[in-house]
Amino acid sequence: MIQDIYPMKLDNAFQMKEPDADSRILAFRDRTVYLKNEGEITFLKYHVWVEYCKTHHKKVPGLVYLFSVDDISFYLTELYEDVEIPGFMYHKLFAVRSMKPKERVFAATTAWHLYVWYRDNQFCGRCAHPLVHSRTERMLQCPVCNNMVRVPNETRYKRTYDVLRPLPCHGISEAFPGSHHRTDK
Repeated sequence: MIQDIYPMKLDNAFQMKEPDADSRILAFRDRTVYLKNEGEITFLKYHVWVEYCKTHHKKVPGLVYLFSVDDISFYLTELYEDVEIPGFMYHKLFAVRSMKPKERVFAATTAWHLYVWYRDNQFCGRCAHPLVHSRTERMLQCPVCNNMVRVPNETRYKRTYDVLRPLPCHGISEAFPGSHHRTDK
């Protein structure tokens, strides 16, 4: 399975850290990821991306730290529409699943899930203002109404929907004491 990357170790704890020259950069478009595949996956390195931007007189877009696998840090960014770095191209995520090595496949798919979360949570659900990144945890926050949007699968932030939780009872009258349904029919 792709999550079996032993002896390597995933660390997805939130960190505010700057990329180093060898940090890996991931970018997604539709259901594709930008990488090189010449027998094995190669991710874009930060120093290559910075050099490309300088050469083409473009500003380096903002980066979001995602996670690290052993001592290699992975960041999310948006690439320019016309970016052409030799050997790199967008690959369909479904095709990436069968690529090698498995720890890089795992990194690409894990980054995809975080990308989707960031993509789908750009605006506040209360007041519709753009959300900003928290500096203390993996969270987006509204600067207007202070609404906080956290990654839903982090254990300490799981939501409990009491309305949908099964009730420990033996009949509808016990579940809804005010109901007048007859259970003796």
